[in-house]
Amino acid sequence: MQKTSSNTLANQKRFKILERTLKKGFKLEFQVAFRILADIPQAQSLMGVTIDGLRNRPTTIDMIVLVGRTIMVVELKNYTNLLKGDLTGKPWEGRTGSRRTKISSPINQNMQHSTSLSVALKKQKIKLRGIRIVDYVVVPDTCVLDIPVELQQTVLKESDFLARVQVESLNTGTFIMDEIEEAMKSWAVQYVKEKD
Repeated sequence: MQKTSSNTLANQKRFKILERTLKKGFKLEFQVAFRILADIPQAQSLMGVTIDGLRNRPTTIDMIVLVGRTIMVVELKNYTNLLKGDLTGKPWEGRTGSRRTKISSPINQNMQHSTSLSVALKKQKIKLRGIRIVDYVVVPDTCVLDIPVELQQTVLKESDFLARVQVESLNTGTFIMDEIEEAMKSWAVQYVKEKD
């Protein structure tokens, strides 16, 4: 009988988590995580990471991608037709089919997530020397982006984001991925205990 490697078991576990996420209706999250898992084995995606946010209120980050020497904090917006906004502080507009939705700026939301993540990692005494934390807002490839030029490196279509992850995967070096993942697991356990 052939022995199953720990990586294979870990991947099977991740696929099960991804399947559960899909059933909950998080289609874009599932698509992006699945493509990272299938196509970019050097990267690891963590979905729905809950940490202490600003003012000690819990906040949930849609996705964190650990790759190369970069921590990508990702806000996923599943608007299939349009995402429109700027840096003025006005609400953004998202469209799927004929349904229009006004939303808070995903740029501001993600900047708060990154700040919260950085603070949480420092509290865990995880040193981030040489590691970048980068914010991204990701939409489906079908979405038309109506955004100013200064946001075009931050707000990306799914395939453009995956290309960024691929490029970052070439940036090798000692990464503290295991340490960060363990910290995030402990936050999840702590958050669940505090809710009960």
